[in-house]
Amino acid sequence: MWFHVGFLGVIGAFILYLLTESAFRDWINQSFTILGFYSSYFPSKRKILFNFLRGLLMGTKQKFPTLQEPRIILYSLIFYNTIVIWGIVFLKGLKNQVSEREKLFFLYSSTVLFGYLQVLHAYEIFRLQSSSSLGIGLLIFSLDNLSTKFKQWKVVVFYVPIICLVIYLSNTLVFARTSGVRNPWNKDLVFGNQLKEPENIEVLRGKFYDDRTRNYYQTLAKTINAYSCQFEYLVNFTYNSDVPLLSETFKTVQRCPFYDEKLSNAIFRDEQDKIAQLLAKEKAILVAHNTAQIPQNYQIIRELTVPPNIWFIHSITYVAVPSRLSSRCQF
Repeated sequence: MWFHVGFLGVIGAFILYLLTESAFRDWINQSFTILGFYSSYFPSKRKILFNFLRGLLMGTKQKFPTLQEPRIILYSLIFYNTIVIWGIVFLKGLKNQVSEREKLFFLYSSTVLFGYLQVLHAYEIFRLQSSSSLGIGLLIFSLDNLSTKFKQWKVVVFYVPIICLVIYLSNTLVFARTSGVRNPWNKDLVFGNQLKEPENIEVLRGKFYDDRTRNYYQTLAKTINAYSCQFEYLVNFTYNSDVPLLSETFKTVQRCPFYDEKLSNAIFRDEQDKIAQLLAKEKAILVAHNTAQIPQNYQIIRELTVPPNIWFIHSITYVAVPSRLSSRCQF
């Protein structure tokens, strides 16, 4: 009884907090309604499970199914090792033969396996680098246990695989073509000093890009900032989450850094109304990826080709302002 009282008390306090902050409906939308939106972008459940198993068995990323990746292969090994440890302790637990130490291993391995739920729909590296990374400790533990069976060869059996693994993974440190999550740089660009930092963009400070990508961001930021004295708001109709951050001057009514019309209609209906009012009253500069998104009272003042290495599905970025202002500023 006390357990359930405590459990319901925590939930009740959380819901009460949401109600006092007028955030209960937003929580429902972002926790449950949004599931329907994202499910429409994925294939059937059978296909999702097939992609997940393929990633585990073959060590390939979902977006590049023909390319093997050192870190993906490592995470597959971690999964196999962890599931074996978890299964052994679980079977011992059924026979009431599990020690306190083994109980800790069971909890630890359960945490690691729980992390793989994050890649069930999309087997990608950056989704694995949370709780799943803890499995590296279990992998070393298993290797140490295995090496004890070789007696005088223990040091060789233990250290040689670790050294080989470090050398193998060092391939990602020089930006091999398949090692990047978003920008798979060619290592020739790195060693040829062809990657440079964009100028005067605070959010991209310390990030290095090739000439095309750097010029894209610099031109986009310069075009937007040229109208900072004319507008208070910036509306971003692209999937690029960096766009609202290219200028520190503009305000935004969008809670999500990228824009998707279906998502906005499902979760942020009040936001849609505010955006429509801003554009109707010509109080915002607009960045879009489709001319159909630009209202009739707006005119395109800049058209930019999106570099191929930027992870977006659209190839053109448009900057638009009200027609009455389109010729006032110089770039």
